[in-house]
Amino acid sequence: ELLQRFEQTPRLVRLMWRPLCIAALNTPPEVASAKVFLNILRDSLGAGRADSDMLIPRLDMTALFPGAALQQLVKQGTHLYCQKPVKGLQQQGRQWQLRLNNTLSEQASQLFDGVILATQAPQAARLLQGLTGNASLLALDHTPITTCYLQYPESVSLPRPMFALIDAADKKEWAQFVFDRGQLVPSQAGLLAAVISTSEPAIAAGQPALAQEVAQQLASALRLPQLAEPLWSQIITDKRATFSCVMDVARPTNVTSIPTLMLAGDYTASDYPATLEGAVRSGGEAARLLDAALQA
Repeated sequence: ELLQRFEQTPRLVRLMWRPLCIAALNTPPEVASAKVFLNILRDSLGAGRADSDMLIPRLDMTALFPGAALQQLVKQGTHLYCQKPVKGLQQQGRQWQLRLNNTLSEQASQLFDGVILATQAPQAARLLQGLTGNASLLALDHTPITTCYLQYPESVSLPRPMFALIDAADKKEWAQFVFDRGQLVPSQAGLLAAVISTSEPAIAAGQPALAQEVAQQLASALRLPQLAEPLWSQIITDKRATFSCVMDVARPTNVTSIPTLMLAGDYTASDYPATLEGAVRSGGEAARLLDAALQA
């Protein structure tokens, strides 16, 4: 409705607005929130020149973001306890104890002034049981993202590290982007990664069929017939990649009914959809609110 109101042509919708909406919101434009989409446009195409630069990382996401953050925390003397999932939270007056594997942690005598739940929504809802309301967390619908890896001989390379593709479900052309991993990481020469957002229809026929359909799409779209026959393929689907960013979706705030218990995650109420930017902003806001609550 938004695009029609501003008289966007079908070609412009097909080649620009639809791919941009699906990439940013992981939600088809027919049901996506126009308000959130406008927020994305405001802070990218509608902002400064550098705000719409396209950056393609040469490192994997773990090394690029959480790995670097953990290193910084260690330098600051923060205590980190990895691979110790928290099974429950227990209040001790105004403070907290953490329960691991249904027993109190090895720091059973240690009390924490505040807690920020920086997990996915389902895990946060489980930890909140018996403490505070979690209805809005459980009400969120989720949309998958699929990556199809296709390995070719090391001599195979694309003209550019990344291409946008035109998806068409009626033609079984599912991918919206393809990355030449060999141009980013030399040890991955010949490896292409095709990304499929809102991938429910694509994965319905199974992985072998999808891999062949993506290979055929790449061969046709890029006019490289050899791409129709990869040496091997691997498909990875994150079925709960993002919440469905539809109109008026109910998203919880960072604040819970307990002043020293906060939520942080890309699903919390903000201007942004489920993106890394949204998660970072949510974490910063949760820390600010918790600090204010502890100072009160």
